[in-house]
Amino acid sequence: MQEIKIMTERSYQTWPSWTVVYEWEDVMKSIMQCEIVDLHKGFIGNINRITRKINRKLNVIPFSFSWNPNKSIRLIWIMDARIYREYAYPNCIPIFLDFHTEMIDEIIKATQKLPYFWVTSLEIYKKIREKTDKVQYIPLSISDKWISHEVPQKDIDVIQFGRKNLVLHDFMINYCKRHPKTEYVYQTADSTLSYVSTKRGNLGKFELRSDYMKMVARCKVSLVSSPGIDNGKNFGGIDFFTPRFYESAAQYCHLIGRFTKNEEADYIGIESVCKLVESEKDFEDEMSKALQTECEKNLVAYKDFLTKNCTSVRAKELLGIIRRENA
Repeated sequence: MQEIKIMTERSYQTWPSWTVVYEWEDVMKSIMQCEIVDLHKGFIGNINRITRKINRKLNVIPFSFSWNPNKSIRLIWIMDARIYREYAYPNCIPIFLDFHTEMIDEIIKATQKLPYFWVTSLEIYKKIREKTDKVQYIPLSISDKWISHEVPQKDIDVIQFGRKNLVLHDFMINYCKRHPKTEYVYQTADSTLSYVSTKRGNLGKFELRSDYMKMVARCKVSLVSSPGIDNGKNFGGIDFFTPRFYESAAQYCHLIGRFTKNEEADYIGIESVCKLVESEKDFEDEMSKALQTECEKNLVAYKDFLTKNCTSVRAKELLGIIRRENA
């Protein structure tokens, strides 16, 4: 089998959301026994980085990924399919995260020389599969390092971290008005990394991944949502599940959320860890129940969910496909 390398952007992509990708890369390295290589390292890397900026500025015509079966496989996580051309280096096999349906035909054309590529949305996978059998599906996951083996001590009632679902936010603000002793922590505005508490005021910024996960661990209830619900981010009518679901479960928070009940929800077992609420009355009932229930009751169900959805399991799935396709 060809040698595997994982191409990373960790030397220059420093926004906290990228840290999740780097955690996946580290687990993949361990499972695949391979090397992590900086995408833009050294002189050639600097040239590539300059070319990338020029291509983005000029909006050049997209080009294709190339493939040589005699050279090493270079796996690369791509955060946004719209800028795939910036990663189309020889033998780079993409794993696409955010993926709008309008990109399907273009991505199929761009990857036609590759033996396979991955998407992390089951709905996108099914749509692409209607046109090519090269696409593979790999759900997102939680790095094994964050999975607690016991329930952390909880001293915050409720959190909604990251981008707010405004329906859940309004439900929670109203709940706090009716139950003023309840503490709710949320981000002050999208992408600010600053959080505020309904009881303690401004909590400051949580820029480090470790500080962020420590805060999640302290929370009894986590409000979560899929991006396509409630007029959220538009991916062309598809919906999927973000790392927030996995991160909350890894710290044994009660999960209350809004999401699309689709095949992917069943595949990864979302409803085994998260209560879906359709109305404010549902929310009120589930929140009161969650705040009165110890998180230790989540241990058995959550461990089963986490065992199936940890990054080491995903890495083994990726490696299995590579071995099968390159046998």
